[in-house]
Amino acid sequence: MVLLPSTLYWTKYESEESCGGNLTDSMGEFFSPRYPNNYVNNARCTWTIHSTGNRTVSLTFTDVDLEKCCDYIKVYDGPSTLHALLGEIREYRNQSFKSSYNDLTVLFYSDHSITRRGFHANWVFVESCGGNLTDSMGEFVSPRYPNNYPDYSQCTWTIHSTGNRTVSLTFTDVDLEKCCDYIRVYDGPSTLHPLLDEIREYRNQSFKSSNNDLTVLFYSDASVTRRGFHANWVFVVSQPQCGGHLYESGVFSSPNYPNYYHDNAYCVWYISAQQGQRIFLSFADVQLERCCNCDYISIHDGSSTGHPQLGKVCFNDTTNQLFHSSSRYLTVVFRSDYSGVSHGFKAHFTSSLTADEGHVNCSSDNMVIVIQRIYLSSLGLSGNDLYVDDNLCRPSITSTEVVFSFPLDTCGTAKEMMNGYVSYTNNVRASQSQSGEITRQSQFLLHVGCRMEPDTMVQIFYKARENITANITGTGRFNASIAFYTSSSFYQQIYDSPFESS
Repeated sequence: MVLLPSTLYWTKYESEESCGGNLTDSMGEFFSPRYPNNYVNNARCTWTIHSTGNRTVSLTFTDVDLEKCCDYIKVYDGPSTLHALLGEIREYRNQSFKSSYNDLTVLFYSDHSITRRGFHANWVFVESCGGNLTDSMGEFVSPRYPNNYPDYSQCTWTIHSTGNRTVSLTFTDVDLEKCCDYIRVYDGPSTLHPLLDEIREYRNQSFKSSNNDLTVLFYSDASVTRRGFHANWVFVVSQPQCGGHLYESGVFSSPNYPNYYHDNAYCVWYISAQQGQRIFLSFADVQLERCCNCDYISIHDGSSTGHPQLGKVCFNDTTNQLFHSSSRYLTVVFRSDYSGVSHGFKAHFTSSLTADEGHVNCSSDNMVIVIQRIYLSSLGLSGNDLYVDDNLCRPSITSTEVVFSFPLDTCGTAKEMMNGYVSYTNNVRASQSQSGEITRQSQFLLHVGCRMEPDTMVQIFYKARENITANITGTGRFNASIAFYTSSSFYQQIYDSPFESS
């Protein structure tokens, strides 16, 4: 009984420990009671951060360590806890908040048991920026553009259309501190929706919403500023759907192909393959407006448009347009501007083994297929199990590789003329037979093919009716030679150089 008054007195002392207050400096920090030591029980602290003029409050929590079940921080968009709740914090996630107007309010609460280190937060007043954009077209810029934007900027613009119209957004100028400042574009009415891309430098970036809204976030840190950015938007009538998610192998094309595609098209195809494989992409037909900055196809080496660009296809150029991803993902973007259209494009894609699993080399005379033994072992196979469509053609086996090498017109290789080029295809199969007899029942299938053109050879594949284990790809060139003769009888060859005819 004697301990009870003492315990009550200690609880009262902790709950009355000074915390909270009104913060009016243009920047500063605050933290939980006793930070970085454990905060007290029964804490209830309220900080109101107040700016003036056209400045808003940007608040960042740099450290949070609370009893997750029972203690918390709440941030309100206004001068009291009666205003809109922006968020509740119970653990560290690098949380940042920005007021709509001049004030933010922060409430810290702890219960009667278990305390931890607490929290540390920084605030800074920033110039007002961002907003809701609803006009059918317009422009917006970073704060102070074209002069340098200020430090600690955090601006959010939401562009909202109505009906069957989508938002087309183009950045016409971008000059940022690449390491630390950025623009992010989200496909929806807030930053909680899918991220379309993060921009740190000018690359003529354009975006199109999938529905009525796009959201743009601009952020700058505490040091080094530059000119910023300028962007235009326009609402466009929703056109036939394009883009989407594709897997392993197939064909895709521009909207309405082979008829004319529409103005202001923005299509994104996300192509993926099985784990450990990569994507090969080729263009069978390209007919675009003759302006490479107007209508174009861009190919990105990864799962989004934020990954490095492998190349850009313009006009009617299909020469050497073969693209290889470095991973199982490839992203293709088709963009048309507001004027000038054509028939569009048609593209083929397929997945392939990586180089450390297998490859094929082709010339106008031979096909050489190389498969790594470690890859076969992972499937429970050996080199002695393998054969091609002519089962008499068997491989040579080294300590690390299984190699098929044969003339293109042998070993069951199929030849086909297609759109002005010659296609050669074959299949590597496997059969594990205890009697040693090769049967047509295959447990393994690699589909191999070569496309021979006048000056190059690239790999192309077509889905077989059998279950294909994988594809295998390679590149090469025709063997070519030229000779001169004294007459059309081609009897006497000329070896002199230079040679002049009479």
